Amino acid sequence: MKAWLAIVCSLCISIGHAQSFEGTIRWKISLDITNPQVLANIEQTKKEQQDSSSKIKAREIREKMADPEVARKLKADPELKKKMEAMLQVLEGAGVDDLLPKSIEVKLKNKNSLTTVSGGPYNNYQVLYKADKDLTYFIRHDEKTYSVIANATTVPTRKFGHKPEDKIKVLGYTCTKYFKAEMTDDLKSRMTIYWATDELKGIDIQTLAMRHMGKDKSFIYPEIPAFPMKIVQTLNEGDMTMEVIEINKGKLSPDVFEIPAGYVVR
Repeated sequence: MKAWLAIVCSLCISIGHAQSFEGTIRWKISLDITNPQVLANIEQTKKEQQDSSSKIKAREIREKMADPEVARKLKADPELKKKMEAMLQVLEGAGVDDLLPKSIEVKLKNKNSLTTVSGGPYNNYQVLYKADKDLTYFIRHDEKTYSVIANATTVPTRKFGHKPEDKIKVLGYTCTKYFKAEMTDDLKSRMTIYWATDELKGIDIQTLAMRHMGKDKSFIYPEIPAFPMKIVQTLNEGDMTMEVIEINKGKLSPDVFEIPAGYVVR
Protein backbone atom coordinates (compact mmCIF):
# COMPACT_ATOMS: atom_id res chain seq x y z
CA MET A 1 0.00 0.00 0.00
CA LYS A 2 2.87 2.40 0.75
CA ALA A 3 4.15 1.98 -2.81
CA TRP A 4 0.74 2.88 -4.26
CA LEU A 5 0.47 5.98 -2.06
CA ALA A 6 3.96 7.10 -3.10
CA ILE A 7 3.01 6.67 -6.75
CA VAL A 8 -0.13 8.74 -6.38
CA CYS A 9 1.71 11.49 -4.51
CA SER A 10 4.43 11.61 -7.14
CA LEU A 11 1.75 11.90 -9.80
CA CYS A 12 0.31 14.92 -8.00
CA ILE A 13 3.61 16.71 -8.29
CA SER A 14 4.88 15.57 -11.66
CA ILE A 15 1.70 15.75 -13.73
CA GLY A 16 0.80 19.35 -13.09
CA HIS A 17 3.17 21.40 -15.24
CA ALA A 18 2.15 22.44 -18.74
CA GLN A 19 3.42 24.73 -21.44
CA SER A 20 0.36 26.20 -23.15
CA PHE A 21 -2.50 23.91 -22.17
CA GLU A 22 -5.18 25.62 -20.06
CA GLY A 23 -7.98 23.70 -18.41
CA THR A 24 -8.63 20.69 -16.17
CA ILE A 25 -7.55 17.05 -16.37
CA ARG A 26 -9.11 14.46 -14.05
CA TRP A 27 -7.81 10.97 -13.31
CA LYS A 28 -9.73 8.04 -11.86
CA ILE A 29 -7.80 5.68 -9.59
CA SER A 30 -8.83 2.07 -9.02
CA LEU A 31 -7.33 -0.84 -7.15
CA ASP A 32 -7.71 -4.52 -7.99
CA ILE A 33 -6.38 -6.85 -5.28
CA THR A 34 -5.45 -10.26 -6.73
CA ASN A 35 -3.03 -11.69 -4.16
CA PRO A 36 -4.84 -14.50 -2.23
CA GLN A 37 -3.05 -13.72 1.04
CA VAL A 38 -3.97 -10.03 0.83
CA LEU A 39 -7.57 -10.95 0.02
CA ALA A 40 -7.64 -13.28 3.03
CA ASN A 41 -6.32 -10.49 5.25
CA ILE A 42 -9.03 -8.17 3.96
CA GLU A 43 -11.74 -10.72 4.78
CA GLN A 44 -10.28 -11.16 8.26
CA THR A 45 -10.31 -7.39 8.74
CA LYS A 46 -13.96 -7.23 7.68
CA LYS A 47 -14.84 -9.85 10.29
CA GLU A 48 -12.96 -7.93 12.95
CA GLN A 49 -14.82 -4.76 11.95
CA GLN A 50 -18.07 -6.47 12.86
CA ASP A 51 -16.71 -7.30 16.32
CA SER A 52 -18.03 -4.96 19.00
CA SER A 53 -14.52 -4.75 20.49
CA SER A 54 -13.35 -2.99 17.32
CA LYS A 55 -16.09 -0.39 17.74
CA ILE A 56 -15.09 0.12 21.36
CA LYS A 57 -11.45 0.56 20.37
CA ALA A 58 -12.42 3.05 17.65
CA ARG A 59 -14.43 5.05 20.18
CA GLU A 60 -11.49 5.07 22.58
CA ILE A 61 -9.16 6.35 19.86
CA ARG A 62 -11.59 9.12 18.93
CA GLU A 63 -11.85 10.15 22.58
CA LYS A 64 -8.06 10.31 22.83
CA MET A 65 -7.83 12.38 19.64
CA ALA A 66 -10.36 14.81 21.12
CA ASP A 67 -8.21 15.38 24.21
CA PRO A 68 -6.70 18.91 23.92
CA GLU A 69 -3.14 17.75 24.69
CA VAL A 70 -3.31 14.88 22.15
CA ALA A 71 -4.91 17.22 19.60
CA ARG A 72 -1.94 19.58 19.94
CA LYS A 73 0.50 16.71 19.40
CA LEU A 74 -1.41 15.54 16.32
CA LYS A 75 -1.42 19.07 14.92
CA ALA A 76 2.36 19.16 15.33
CA ASP A 77 2.78 15.70 13.80
CA PRO A 78 0.58 15.32 10.66
CA GLU A 79 2.04 11.90 9.85
CA LEU A 80 0.94 10.52 13.23
CA LYS A 81 -2.49 12.05 12.68
CA LYS A 82 -2.81 10.33 9.29
CA LYS A 83 -1.80 6.98 10.83
CA MET A 84 -4.45 7.29 13.55
CA GLU A 85 -7.10 8.31 11.01
CA ALA A 86 -6.17 5.32 8.83
CA MET A 87 -6.50 3.04 11.87
CA LEU A 88 -9.95 4.48 12.53
CA GLN A 89 -10.97 3.84 8.94
CA VAL A 90 -10.14 0.16 9.34
CA LEU A 91 -11.84 -0.17 12.75
CA GLU A 92 -14.96 1.67 11.63
CA GLY A 93 -15.48 -0.27 8.45
CA ALA A 94 -13.42 1.38 5.74
CA GLY A 95 -12.06 -1.02 3.15
CA VAL A 96 -8.68 -1.08 1.46
CA ASP A 97 -10.06 1.05 -1.37
CA ASP A 98 -10.75 3.80 1.17
CA LEU A 99 -7.02 4.01 1.90
CA LEU A 100 -6.29 5.07 -1.67
CA PRO A 101 -7.41 8.28 -3.44
CA LYS A 102 -10.37 7.89 -5.79
CA SER A 103 -9.39 10.64 -8.21
CA ILE A 104 -6.89 13.39 -8.92
CA GLU A 105 -7.86 16.68 -10.56
CA VAL A 106 -5.25 18.92 -12.16
CA LYS A 107 -5.90 22.53 -13.19
CA LEU A 108 -3.36 24.10 -15.57
CA LYS A 109 -2.75 27.70 -16.68
CA ASN A 110 0.37 29.54 -17.89
CA LYS A 111 2.66 26.78 -16.58
CA ASN A 112 0.96 27.02 -13.18
CA SER A 113 -0.86 24.01 -11.76
CA LEU A 114 -3.16 23.03 -8.90
CA THR A 115 -3.62 19.35 -8.12
CA THR A 116 -6.46 18.20 -5.83
CA VAL A 117 -6.70 14.70 -4.34
CA SER A 118 -10.13 13.22 -3.57
CA GLY A 119 -10.47 10.24 -1.22
CA GLY A 120 -7.97 8.34 0.88
CA PRO A 121 -5.65 9.72 3.58
CA TYR A 122 -4.78 12.75 1.44
CA ASN A 123 -8.39 13.73 0.76
CA ASN A 124 -8.69 17.41 -0.26
CA TYR A 125 -4.95 17.97 -0.01
CA GLN A 126 -3.56 20.10 -2.82
CA VAL A 127 -0.25 20.55 -4.61
CA LEU A 128 0.28 24.03 -6.10
CA TYR A 129 3.04 24.91 -8.55
CA LYS A 130 3.72 28.61 -9.23
CA ALA A 131 5.78 29.10 -12.36
CA ASP A 132 6.81 32.69 -11.60
CA LYS A 133 8.56 31.50 -8.42
CA ASP A 134 9.41 28.01 -9.67
CA LEU A 135 8.15 26.65 -6.36
CA THR A 136 5.87 23.75 -5.45
CA TYR A 137 3.64 23.93 -2.35
CA PHE A 138 1.84 21.19 -0.44
CA ILE A 139 -1.40 22.64 0.99
CA ARG A 140 -3.24 21.11 3.97
CA HIS A 141 -6.69 22.67 4.18
CA ASP A 142 -7.63 20.93 7.44
CA GLU A 143 -4.69 22.67 9.14
CA LYS A 144 -4.72 25.84 7.02
CA THR A 145 -1.01 25.35 6.42
CA TYR A 146 1.34 24.86 3.48
CA SER A 147 4.93 23.70 2.97
CA VAL A 148 7.44 24.07 0.15
CA ILE A 149 8.44 20.95 -1.81
CA ALA A 150 11.91 20.90 -3.39
CA ASN A 151 11.91 20.70 -7.18
CA ALA A 152 14.11 18.15 -8.89
CA THR A 153 17.38 19.23 -10.49
CA THR A 154 18.04 15.96 -12.30
CA VAL A 155 15.88 13.28 -13.86
CA PRO A 156 16.70 9.57 -13.51
CA THR A 157 17.31 7.75 -16.76
CA ARG A 158 15.11 4.74 -17.43
CA LYS A 159 14.87 2.31 -20.32
CA PHE A 160 11.36 1.71 -21.56
CA GLY A 161 10.02 -0.85 -23.94
CA HIS A 162 7.74 0.50 -26.64
CA LYS A 163 5.18 -1.36 -28.72
CA PRO A 164 3.80 1.22 -31.15
CA GLU A 165 1.66 -1.47 -32.74
CA ASP A 166 -0.24 -1.90 -29.45
CA LYS A 167 -2.84 0.85 -29.33
CA ILE A 168 -5.90 1.82 -27.33
CA LYS A 169 -8.20 4.84 -27.29
CA VAL A 170 -8.65 6.91 -24.12
CA LEU A 171 -11.20 9.73 -24.42
CA GLY A 172 -10.74 9.58 -28.17
CA TYR A 173 -6.94 10.00 -27.99
CA THR A 174 -4.86 7.27 -29.63
CA CYS A 175 -2.36 5.84 -27.14
CA THR A 176 0.58 3.50 -27.71
CA LYS A 177 2.13 1.16 -25.17
CA TYR A 178 5.29 1.87 -23.16
CA PHE A 179 6.42 -0.37 -20.31
CA LYS A 180 9.17 -1.03 -17.79
CA ALA A 181 9.90 -3.72 -15.21
CA GLU A 182 11.87 -3.04 -12.03
CA MET A 183 12.41 -4.09 -8.45
CA THR A 184 10.98 -2.14 -5.52
CA ASP A 185 12.98 -1.19 -2.42
CA ASP A 186 11.69 -4.32 -0.68
CA LEU A 187 12.87 -6.48 -3.61
CA LYS A 188 9.43 -7.10 -5.09
CA SER A 189 8.91 -7.10 -8.83
CA ARG A 190 6.91 -4.28 -10.37
CA MET A 191 5.64 -3.88 -13.93
CA THR A 192 4.30 -0.54 -15.11
CA ILE A 193 2.47 -0.03 -18.40
CA TYR A 194 1.95 3.45 -19.82
CA TRP A 195 -0.61 4.13 -22.51
CA ALA A 196 0.56 7.51 -23.80
CA THR A 197 -0.60 9.87 -26.54
CA ASP A 198 1.13 12.55 -28.61
CA GLU A 199 -2.24 14.01 -29.63
CA LEU A 200 -2.75 16.11 -26.47
CA LYS A 201 -1.04 19.35 -27.42
CA GLY A 202 0.39 22.09 -25.22
CA ILE A 203 1.99 19.92 -22.51
CA ASP A 204 5.77 19.97 -22.15
CA ILE A 205 6.95 16.47 -21.24
CA GLN A 206 10.51 17.64 -20.50
CA THR A 207 9.21 20.12 -17.92
CA LEU A 208 6.88 17.54 -16.41
CA ALA A 209 9.79 15.15 -15.92
CA MET A 210 11.60 17.66 -13.71
CA ARG A 211 8.75 17.81 -11.16
CA HIS A 212 8.88 14.67 -9.01
CA MET A 213 9.36 13.58 -5.42
CA GLY A 214 12.75 11.92 -5.71
CA LYS A 215 15.04 10.18 -8.10
CA ASP A 216 12.96 6.99 -8.23
CA LYS A 217 9.44 8.32 -7.79
CA SER A 218 8.60 10.09 -11.03
CA PHE A 219 5.80 8.99 -13.30
CA ILE A 220 6.77 11.31 -16.12
CA TYR A 221 9.97 10.57 -18.01
CA PRO A 222 11.57 12.37 -20.97
CA GLU A 223 12.19 8.93 -22.49
CA ILE A 224 8.42 8.71 -23.12
CA PRO A 225 7.74 11.53 -25.61
CA ALA A 226 3.98 11.45 -25.00
CA PHE A 227 1.40 12.20 -22.30
CA PRO A 228 0.36 9.15 -20.19
CA MET A 229 -3.43 8.79 -20.40
CA LYS A 230 -3.55 5.45 -18.60
CA ILE A 231 -1.05 3.89 -16.21
CA VAL A 232 -1.32 0.34 -14.91
CA GLN A 233 1.07 -0.79 -12.21
CA THR A 234 1.31 -4.43 -11.16
CA LEU A 235 2.70 -5.37 -7.77
CA ASN A 236 2.54 -8.58 -5.76
CA GLU A 237 -0.65 -7.37 -4.08
CA GLY A 238 -2.51 -6.54 -7.29
CA ASP A 239 -2.99 -3.83 -9.89
CA MET A 240 -3.49 -0.10 -9.55
CA THR A 241 -4.88 1.78 -12.54
CA MET A 242 -4.87 5.54 -13.10
CA GLU A 243 -6.80 6.70 -16.15
CA VAL A 244 -7.74 10.11 -17.47
CA ILE A 245 -11.54 10.31 -17.54
CA GLU A 246 -12.04 14.01 -18.21
CA ILE A 247 -10.22 16.75 -20.14
CA ASN A 248 -11.79 20.20 -20.15
CA LYS A 249 -9.99 22.94 -22.07
CA GLY A 250 -11.00 26.43 -20.98
CA LYS A 251 -10.00 29.63 -19.22
CA LEU A 252 -9.27 29.49 -15.48
CA SER A 253 -9.06 32.36 -13.01
CA PRO A 254 -5.51 33.29 -11.86
CA ASP A 255 -6.88 33.25 -8.29
CA VAL A 256 -7.11 29.46 -8.51
CA PHE A 257 -3.31 29.29 -8.35
CA GLU A 258 -2.83 31.26 -5.14
CA ILE A 259 -2.33 30.00 -1.56
CA PRO A 260 -5.53 30.79 0.37
CA ALA A 261 -5.43 33.88 2.56
CA GLY A 262 -4.64 33.19 6.22
CA TYR A 263 -2.70 29.97 5.60
CA VAL A 264 0.69 29.74 7.35
CA VAL A 265 3.88 27.91 6.37
CA ARG A 266 4.85 24.77 8.29
